[in-house]
Amino acid sequence: MGSAPASPPGAGRLPEEYVGSWQAVRGSQTWRLTLAPGGIGEQVMSLAVQDPGFACAWTAALRSATDPVELDVSTVTSGAPPTCTAGSRSRLRLLPDGALRRELAGGGSPPLDYRRR
Repeated sequence: MGSAPASPPGAGRLPEEYVGSWQAVRGSQTWRLTLAPGGIGEQVMSLAVQDPGFACAWTAALRSATDPVELDVSTVTSGAPPTCTAGSRSRLRLLPDGALRRELAGGGSPPLDYRRR
């Protein structure tokens, strides 16, 4: 009897090409997203937004490591409601131009494209 096939290297982990610091600007807001190595269920994302009138920060765990990468619901780590609230699940995808697109699942917000910092 043969053994079960081994998982490919990195299966269930955030792909290496996503790891790093990313930044996006929308209007007066500057978004800073950091992705750290980690596996499914582990916190891999920290996100902060700065605006002249407020600042918020969130974290989220990896939900799926396949394309598109999915993150669980985010948790507020800094900032006060109603401006700073937990976000829905999100999808991450690398674009051909090297940008990282983050799209909230089921949200009415347009996706935001980040560039490496």
